Amino acid sequence: MKQFDFAVYFNIYAIFCILFFGIYFSRIYVGNFKRIGLFVSFLLLSYCLIFIDILSKKFLPQLGILVALFYIFSAILWFFQKLKLPVQGKITNDPNFWIATALLFWSTYIIFRFTPMYLFEKEDQFFLSILRKIGSVVNLIMYALFYYALLKYEAIAKDLNK
Repeated sequence: MKQFDFAVYFNIYAIFCILFFGIYFSRIYVGNFKRIGLFVSFLLLSYCLIFIDILSKKFLPQLGILVALFYIFSAILWFFQKLKLPVQGKITNDPNFWIATALLFWSTYIIFRFTPMYLFEKEDQFFLSILRKIGSVVNLIMYALFYYALLKYEAIAKDLNK
């Protein structure tokens, strides 16, 4: 019995992530930052849909790297915007800080993980298994940071309702 390959779902998920976070960050960017963010999102989505076979039965590490680079770009653009605009309160009270931090953290690991993935599969299975375990910890931290951002959003909503 042949085992089902989930690679096509990961490829489609990567496109969804670019679309989702492109829209998410476009709502919090202002002025030129918004135009830059939307342009990069549109450019990357167009590139992926035209030049990458997202329905491939094989996981495409280049798509994962593109998503990671998009996350890094979006997070750094948000941090740059935050530094350029007048500050209202602590940056750590902004839920977007935690989301941008989570994406930046995850992306830096994923680039290290995806780039040599097939080399390690052939040359060093032990190190690849360690990277997979580290990846689980990185994912857990990222989702914990997302959860903390949700708590920050909840606190802001409670303050607005007072």
